[in-house]
Amino acid sequence: MNISIGTKIKSLRLQKKLSQSELCGNFMNRVVLSRIENGKALPSLEQLIYIAEKLEVPVGYFFSDLKDTSCIYNAESFSSIIKELFYSENYYDIVKLVEDNYNEFCKMEDFNKYYFAGMAFFYSKLFNKALKLLRKYVKIFTTSCEEIQKENIDNLGNALNTLFKIMLRNNNLEKGINYLEFAKKYLHYFKALNRPISFIIHNNLAYAYLKTCQFQKAVTLLESFINSETNFIHINIMPDIYISLNIACYNIGDYEKSIYYIKKAILLFEYMEKYSDTAECYLNYINALRYSGNFEEAFKILEKNKKNLGIILKFIINL
Repeated sequence: MNISIGTKIKSLRLQKKLSQSELCGNFMNRVVLSRIENGKALPSLEQLIYIAEKLEVPVGYFFSDLKDTSCIYNAESFSSIIKELFYSENYYDIVKLVEDNYNEFCKMEDFNKYYFAGMAFFYSKLFNKALKLLRKYVKIFTTSCEEIQKENIDNLGNALNTLFKIMLRNNNLEKGINYLEFAKKYLHYFKALNRPISFIIHNNLAYAYLKTCQFQKAVTLLESFINSETNFIHINIMPDIYISLNIACYNIGDYEKSIYYIKKAILLFEYMEKYSDTAECYLNYINALRYSGNFEEAFKILEKNKKNLGIILKFIINL
């Protein structure tokens, strides 16, 4: 049975006992809605999202049971719908839309369809399907021209970082590291180190190196990154980067650098008023001072922050 979008809107509106004027509100003209319901016009993307919200259904509801969506929305408009839904964080709607209209999805020329769909499946916790779609995206990206690659470098970084997260769930850290190193290579090639995704990639790659006890590699990676010519600092990620450097330097016996980096992390956490994180950093700070032989300073820091450290220690004991 081939049901039009207008028919579904009208049927659901009547079920909800809403008049056309009540559904339209101040957003759209009643005459326009009447034309849509009678199959004489198609709703715009904005109108469809508005109607879906008013009728309390996902946008994908209007596309289910449609035998041939190509006669309703062409591939280009279908692509726009997926993008709009993604940026408005309606991930389940994308999943439903892609699953119910896979043939139309395949007709879309924009290869970013695999990125938006893959990320939507990931956020919907459908990890195996997300894995396939994001791998497909990365494969097409690598065969694209440099202009296209440069334009989509952020999406590539996000896709590879998400693949890393999936590998982490699958206990395949080695494969996850490969994905992050691949992202790092492209970010450096296109001189995109000042992008937020670049900070995330380098931070997660350092985390992976620490997990595999590659401490010197983590130091080299992060020091090279923070000393690069970037004119942008991602303040929410920098404390984690400094903590990773603190841990890595501590483990290779460079306590002076370890102290230097944890003090930077403390400074940023205090600036952001994240006091529990600050207190945890002080534990690292005190340990680095102890192993460097600076017991006097360690006791001073401990005494000065006794109250905050007590809260953290109590929290850790109760875990």
